[in-house]
Amino acid sequence: MNTIQIERPVAARRLRLLAAALTAVTVYKFLAIAVAVALEAGWQPQYLPWGFLVVIAGPFLIATVLIGRFPRSGVVVLMVASVVLVAICVLFLVTDGWPGFSVSDLPLLVVGVPLGAVALVFGGHFLLKRTGRVEPA
Repeated sequence: MNTIQIERPVAARRLRLLAAALTAVTVYKFLAIAVAVALEAGWQPQYLPWGFLVVIAGPFLIATVLIGRFPRSGVVVLMVASVVLVAICVLFLVTDGWPGFSVSDLPLLVVGVPLGAVALVFGGHFLLKRTGRVEPA
């Protein structure tokens, strides 16, 4: 009788790395906006886009932390945040077109959208994959 042990820790580590990379990209976007606002209006924290940081970057940070302890819950948070990020970026591209030289938008569009799509595919595979010992037929 042959049994196959399915390895989930490797997949969880990859998803955690994706969540950390998406956190970094979204925090970079926040910092680029913060620098632009600071140069325009002076350093005034009330003008910073805190909502962007909480709504967009926050779930990726939460997913990074959750995947270590509760992998399935963390992957669900990562997938929902990735859907939101990809939808916002695609909507931006459809309505405004490709941005010119934009320090804050290009990394999010060029790096964040593909990473979000990969996170969706890997996350779906992670959630639909059977766990434990599997008996081959």
